[in-house]
Amino acid sequence: MKINKIKIKFNIFVLLITLSVFLLVLSTKNTAYAEEAAKETEKTEETTETEETDETKDAKEDEKGKETEEAKEDEKVKEAEEAKEDGFEFKGAKLKFITGTFDGKDSLDIDFPIEMKDASCDYIDEAAKIISIEKKDFNIKNPNIVVLHSGEKYYVITAINAYKDVQDNIIDKVNIESELTYDKTKLKIKLKLKDIKDANKDIKYSICYVSMDEKPFQTPEAFKLVDMKYRLDKHCIIPDGYYYQMNPRSVPYKESYFFMQGAIYIANTHLDTIDSKFSQVMTAKLIDDTAKKLNDDGYYPIPYRSEWLKADYNIEKGYFDTRWNLDYAYICLRMYEKFQDEKYLEFADKVLTYYKKYANQNAIKIPYKEDACLVMDYGAEYYIGMTHSSLNHHLMGLKALMYEDLLKEKPVNTEFIKKMLNGVEATCNSWIKKNGDLEYAIFVNGTYGLKDYPDLTLNDLRDCQALHEKLYKSKNASLETLIASKQAWYDNVYKKK
Repeated sequence: MKINKIKIKFNIFVLLITLSVFLLVLSTKNTAYAEEAAKETEKTEETTETEETDETKDAKEDEKGKETEEAKEDEKVKEAEEAKEDGFEFKGAKLKFITGTFDGKDSLDIDFPIEMKDASCDYIDEAAKIISIEKKDFNIKNPNIVVLHSGEKYYVITAINAYKDVQDNIIDKVNIESELTYDKTKLKIKLKLKDIKDANKDIKYSICYVSMDEKPFQTPEAFKLVDMKYRLDKHCIIPDGYYYQMNPRSVPYKESYFFMQGAIYIANTHLDTIDSKFSQVMTAKLIDDTAKKLNDDGYYPIPYRSEWLKADYNIEKGYFDTRWNLDYAYICLRMYEKFQDEKYLEFADKVLTYYKKYANQNAIKIPYKEDACLVMDYGAEYYIGMTHSSLNHHLMGLKALMYEDLLKEKPVNTEFIKKMLNGVEATCNSWIKKNGDLEYAIFVNGTYGLKDYPDLTLNDLRDCQALHEKLYKSKNASLETLIASKQAWYDNVYKKK
């Protein structure tokens, strides 16, 4: 019995030891598993972190890529806008200006922005002869219009001017000497003041050049005609438009002062040679320049004071000149007839709409003729009163209104044209002087006076008659009477003098 108890105790002891060992092994395995699990977790976290980092990097790269693409697109848009602002394009020709400032103390050398190897050159000399230089070096002093070409690409270089700003739309033109030098690759332009007294840090210069893929002038005659007009000192073209030499009775005034002329006189020469690519792009550019200067009422206000209008009518600067504004409208209509671009019709209509409104309030009524008037030459929003009506200004209004009706599908000026023609018909014989010449103007009191131009009014009369025939299929008897009288005076009196 005693031995059995000992056995039992021994068995329990062995069992306890076995259990302890089992628990120890189990504990060790759990610890190892836990450590392994921890390692797996750490590995997983590292993998996840790595994946997240890669994704973040990819996302950042994508974002960066998008920003770069957007930046590139913005840059393209900016470049396109700058290119658009930098040049004026019309029908495949592009017009640009090289501009800058200099003090005039030293000569200024300017690189032409385009290189052309073995280019040829055409220009017109002082004797009105076309000079051609084939693929050689050349040097031209004081050029007027120079055509540089390779047979495929053509460049017209012209309007080399220097000036100082005086006030809005008035400049002080500076006399310079210019020189073009070509070495079979590069063209250089040299500018130098004619008088060092004009030296000034604020001198601006501008050089116009036009590029195209065809000959700029269709015929030698067209080239010569445009060149002849560009040689006249009273014309000046700079980046913001066409300027014309000021009249001595203008304020402010200096012989070298030029004002932006809305009538764009030189555009008439370009329109006479409108089949030439150079004339097309230059006319389009100058028309757009003046369009930007039209005020909200629809006309270009004259930027200086006329001493004559100030003395006689107390009119200051900023007035409405019917002739010059109607000249602009007429040029726009000619451009519309050629290219059928509605914007030119809109420019003209804007001026003519204001003209009709103005005429209804500023015209001499003919007391013995119903619905008859003669429109005043000048006016201003601040001016209350009447000036005078010159025949050439009145005829210019008729020309523009008849021309617009001729071009539009439905006439819009019929009644107004009739009223203006009635004014001419009612006063027809009163315009004719004893020697056959015509009076210049009629005044509010019914008297006539001032000296008429030799041929300006005659040309207006002819133009009006031609338009009248096209529009109404008949000649106007009063216009014919005035034409006959003025023509006889011109042939028998003016020419002989």
